[in-house]
Amino acid sequence: MVGIVMMVALALLVTKLGQATDQKSKVQSAADAAALAGAQEIRKEVPQLVLTAIHDRFANPFVYDPCGMGRAQAMDFAGRAGTDVTTYCYHPDTDTVQVSVESTSVSVSGQKAKADAEARVGTTVGDCAVLTPKPATPAPTATIIRRPPPTTQPPPTTQPGPVAVSCGGLSLDIVFDGATGDILAPSSSDILDMFKPGLKS
Repeated sequence: MVGIVMMVALALLVTKLGQATDQKSKVQSAADAAALAGAQEIRKEVPQLVLTAIHDRFANPFVYDPCGMGRAQAMDFAGRAGTDVTTYCYHPDTDTVQVSVESTSVSVSGQKAKADAEARVGTTVGDCAVLTPKPATPAPTATIIRRPPPTTQPPPTTQPGPVAVSCGGLSLDIVFDGATGDILAPSSSDILDMFKPGLKS
């Protein structure tokens, strides 16, 4: 009789431990998914922030607190997995999205399971600064000089050469429109290709 009671107690203990391990694993997966979702969203937003900062001559692309970037997506993914985000922040200078989550339900141990995760956006982003200007390509010279016919159109605007700009880990060759000052290259999608999100190990 004592042996049967011991076996039943052991079976219950193993079952509870299995459930606790399973819940912890699910909560860790939720934290990982939340961190990756935040990083993916940030990856979409940062290129335009960088281009705007360069165009408007701001040093820092983050005119507001970057801890809010990607947070809604992280919360959405955590919620789908039955967890709540307890802390979240994007640190552009270290290329880190940090997320902490806890389960919405109490585990067999009587506590909520918790987990942390870190993801990377793909590169550090910091203050933008002009590096060394690249020399402009000289215009070709003609061998025969002829007087051009009169025209009413203004002469074409020459484009200055690319300007090397660094924004943390991003190194960009920026081409400005000589007439308007608008950025001609790179585009947001060109910058987007520089980011490779993933979980930090």
